Amino acid sequence: MTRPGVFCTGIAGWLIALAPVPAQECHDWDADGAAYGASCASATDCEDLAWWLSPTTAETCDGFDRDCNGIVDDGCARSCATPTALPGPVEVPFENGTDAWRVCGVRSLEGYLVVSRQQVQEAPQGTVHYARAVDRFGAALGPEEVVGEPEIQDPLERDCAMASGGTRSIVVWDDASKVATSGPLRLLARVVDRDGRSINATPVDIGGTSPLNPTTDVSRFSGTVWTGDKFSVFWRHSGYGNYLLMTDIDREGRLIGGQGRVVTDDIDGSKSEIDWPRGVWSEGRYVLAVRDTSTAYPTPEPNLNILTVAADGTLLSRTKIDTHAGQGFRMARGASSILVAWGETFSFNTVFRAVLLNSDGTYRSDLGVLNLGSGPTSLRGVKTAIAWTGEEYDVVITTLDTSVPAYRVDWRMWRVFENGAHDFGQGTILRQGATLGYAEDAFWDGEGLRILSTDENAVPSLTRIACTCGDADGDQFDACTLDCDDGDPLTNPLGIEACTGGKDEDCDGRVDCDDATDCPSGPGPGEVADLAWSDAATLAWGAPAGAQRYALARGLLSDLRRRGDFAVTECPDPGLTSTSWADDGRMPPKGDGLYYVLRPEGEPCHRGSWSSGGADRDVTACR
Repeated sequence: MTRPGVFCTGIAGWLIALAPVPAQECHDWDADGAAYGASCASATDCEDLAWWLSPTTAETCDGFDRDCNGIVDDGCARSCATPTALPGPVEVPFENGTDAWRVCGVRSLEGYLVVSRQQVQEAPQGTVHYARAVDRFGAALGPEEVVGEPEIQDPLERDCAMASGGTRSIVVWDDASKVATSGPLRLLARVVDRDGRSINATPVDIGGTSPLNPTTDVSRFSGTVWTGDKFSVFWRHSGYGNYLLMTDIDREGRLIGGQGRVVTDDIDGSKSEIDWPRGVWSEGRYVLAVRDTSTAYPTPEPNLNILTVAADGTLLSRTKIDTHAGQGFRMARGASSILVAWGETFSFNTVFRAVLLNSDGTYRSDLGVLNLGSGPTSLRGVKTAIAWTGEEYDVVITTLDTSVPAYRVDWRMWRVFENGAHDFGQGTILRQGATLGYAEDAFWDGEGLRILSTDENAVPSLTRIACTCGDADGDQFDACTLDCDDGDPLTNPLGIEACTGGKDEDCDGRVDCDDATDCPSGPGPGEVADLAWSDAATLAWGAPAGAQRYALARGLLSDLRRRGDFAVTECPDPGLTSTSWADDGRMPPKGDGLYYVLRPEGEPCHRGSWSSGGADRDVTACR
């Protein structure tokens, strides 16, 4: 028995479902029934590489716009009026340690994908970027994956930048390995899956795509954007400082069009030299904030340029903002606006500023430049991170206080609203200390913020920022000290770990069977060998001796073929108590197929193997 329109066959106890390949004017890569693409008359999908985001999906409070109505966490609490950093930042585990003076990351369905560099050879050279997927608690979901090029002689990989497209992300980094021998500073890119494994075997050499001089140093990048159709990297290289270039890469990591293109050689009408570009995709166009090299001393000169660019790289408009933006500026997209924010030190003081744009990239000149706060010249703004909560921009600026011995790093936060209102005066201090790393990025997860940074040991870490310190669930534990879920009275430091369900009931940072103290493992039931469709909409199987519940996982055959393992899966039901499952209608993308595997469990954490013969931990989605 099969599902209508889908060919199914059971092989060695696991099940495959194949989909025919229809011709489509607009793409539906994730097969969620909602289309997206530049050729669509009406695009309804908000992310076509994420099946869990579509107009038919119910909204949940997790930081995603799951129902694609343009509002993140619609109907949920989205204000961070009383931000408080919780103790104990969670280190992102890398197997061989890191040399993370820079780190980058993106959100994923399960948690976060973090990229950092490791020392793979003796100093002074030998650093390569690796990726690690972690859950929302910071626990590793699988082994680290190499992103860079450890195979080349004396690799020297430095900065990185990322953009997420659902189940695919792009990692862009610069490599100085050839500089010592008078070679170029290279800019490279790979597309990776949600576990960080590379899709393209060979990275794209971005500098080599230049239509001007493919052998010249790449000197600036950071404008890395996902459009819903492709990844785009905006950059410049030495010798052509006033040229803004753009290189497109598809979701399979392949260069589009054979080479990059010049967007413009004149960002401001004066052919100023480009310093840093940043970008977002909004209303069918790129909106770029480009900082030029105009001086800040002795009198600050305007250096912030807003460009709008068509999907094919054609410059649509350019606007010079009458302000001087700091090098660590960032930008983020909201519901109907775009925010650019920064800190900058001048000869007379330090200022923290922002500008709002409409979602089409036009400048909100009626609001002007927003002055968030100021301080003495000893307080330097060095790095900015922005998270959009669905209601407000939470701006976190790392400052360096040079007036104290050994200097001191502070994380200061402001709230900025789409109408231009803002609060927190000089900024709410989230964390401070002489060994504190810079806040590299900020993410809204539906409950609060997560700050991605490095710690004093140059190890990437995630810091949780609670947005209210009350006791909403009445369990006598507040959210800013001990309660890890203030919406559940059974979850607190005195809670009893259930060992199922994916919750950390006792707030010790370990979930279910990852908590070996409260949830010891033991031998599980035998393997399920007869998984099959009993009718067009029901999977069924026989119960092995001792089985009390089952976890059902599924994945794409293309991922299984590419990776050779079951790591990239989803878990439609982690706790079945019957021997059947009603199909939820999930279809494979065109030309692909779904496979299903099942794991029996006796007592909690007494787990059997998956029906593929794989070990318990081979499928990380059903932890």
